[in-house]
Amino acid sequence: MELSDNDWNLLGQAPLAVFALVAMSDGGASENEIQAFTEDWIRDVEKISFMGDPRNQEILKWVLQDESQHFTKGSGFNLERGRDILKRLPAVFSKMEEENADAYRSSLLKLARQVSEGSRQFLGLGAKVSKAERRAIAEIQELIQKAP
Repeated sequence: MELSDNDWNLLGQAPLAVFALVAMSDGGASENEIQAFTEDWIRDVEKISFMGDPRNQEILKWVLQDESQHFTKGSGFNLERGRDILKRLPAVFSKMEEENADAYRSSLLKLARQVSEGSRQFLGLGAKVSKAERRAIAEIQELIQKAP
């Protein structure tokens, strides 16, 4: 059950795709959202035990850091590219142990909820999630769900 370089890249790009789809659903990602994502959430993802092999954890950490640097240096993120990344994830998940795939899938959905709640809380508006953000979360969930 080896993951290819492309599989690792998809796993590393997936959090950025999730972040972008939710943060940009209501007009665009603020600097504060980007900072919270790169400084807080990526550290949380790096703590997820991944496939029981510390080397795999280091690969994921490297890919995440590399991808987030591209994002924060102004290259932005094309939403169609994000959707394409998420559409291809179920094929990668099928190569993984089910427990690990489910944990990663759950972490992506947790990120989507945190992004949608975080921008509102930062503005002092409470944790109400906009309709656009709810639609983005539902789309993400559909794209990364288990294959039938």
